[in-house]
Amino acid sequence: YGVAGAEYFVVFDNQCKILWQSPTSDKSSNVTGASVFDFEGDGKAEAVYNDELYLRVYNGKDGQVLFQTPNTTNTTFEYPLIVDVNNDNKAEIVVIANTICYQNCSPNPNHGVRVYADTLNNWVSTRKIWNQHAYHITNICTGEGDGFCEKSDDKYGAIPQNEIKNWKVAGLNNFRQNVQGTSGFKAPDLLITAVNFVRTECPNNLWARVTIRNEGEAPVGKGLNVAMYYGKKKDGGRFVGLGKTIKVLYPGDYTDVDVKWYQVDVKYPVTLEFVVDDDGEGHEQYNECREDNNNYIIFDVYCEKEG
Repeated sequence: YGVAGAEYFVVFDNQCKILWQSPTSDKSSNVTGASVFDFEGDGKAEAVYNDELYLRVYNGKDGQVLFQTPNTTNTTFEYPLIVDVNNDNKAEIVVIANTICYQNCSPNPNHGVRVYADTLNNWVSTRKIWNQHAYHITNICTGEGDGFCEKSDDKYGAIPQNEIKNWKVAGLNNFRQNVQGTSGFKAPDLLITAVNFVRTECPNNLWARVTIRNEGEAPVGKGLNVAMYYGKKKDGGRFVGLGKTIKVLYPGDYTDVDVKWYQVDVKYPVTLEFVVDDDGEGHEQYNECREDNNNYIIFDVYCEKEG
């Protein structure tokens, strides 16, 4: 377990001996908390703590600082939350910040609610709820049948009338540590299965309706990008349009996405390439079980107005 004081964050083993300690600065309250989560799904939990100046993620075994960023706060009883805040089936870190500092707020004072996610999108999934300061998994229900609430109590946001004892559940015996979601070790597989054209705006605007399917084992959140290129992307094709999904795409689901090339400035016919999970600048949102099947090429496309 971990304890935060004025100058150190200290982790003890199950014999109450110091496992490791790391210098911090918390002279304003000395009573901040910390949270725990296994971000990488490797069976080794990390500790997450915010003192007056920095948010840090520590290796739970030896205290190595894995991540550090300025996040100023005149602390009281707060601590970082680990929760899926945007329904993307990935964990995020939520912290608060302010510029009322016991000491100098340098180097980068800030304020507000701040949410951090993994830029490589490798963090595992977790719950979308964290309800109290003394958070523990069996004290709040999700309605997802995860086994941490009795069936009679299992509704989203419900406090169970007959709480299952956290310390008696295999893999738990923990406070301020969220559970990994059922999709933690699975991945999506995103494909384009069809492209049809809506010709009501031809020839000025080329309007494509792209059908996306998730053939993987993990869902993806709404806002999934679908890019359109004039020419083949690998040959230097020009990015000309972007569409986004408007719903969560669960395993086996499909959806249509409208992508438009406005004010077409070349002569027809054209070669088009569509790429799912591409923002037009080569950036991906999701790590998939296959990354080599996201594109769909169509040759000799004409855009003539109907009628």
